[in-house]
Amino acid sequence: MVHTVVNFSYDGQVQHGRALWRVDVRCGTRASGTGEVSALTSSGTAMLAQGG
Repeated sequence: MVHTVVNFSYDGQVQHGRALWRVDVRCGTRASGTGEVSALTSSGTAMLAQGG
């Protein structure tokens, strides 16, 4: 089984007229049979376009 959780948060930062969002990603897998869980967690900043 594989699951992915992505959280976006915004604290008001802007660069070049675009919002800078903090992105946290957690991916996990569960081995069939043993049920052992392995996870990869990463985070960073993403520039996302916003507009009307």
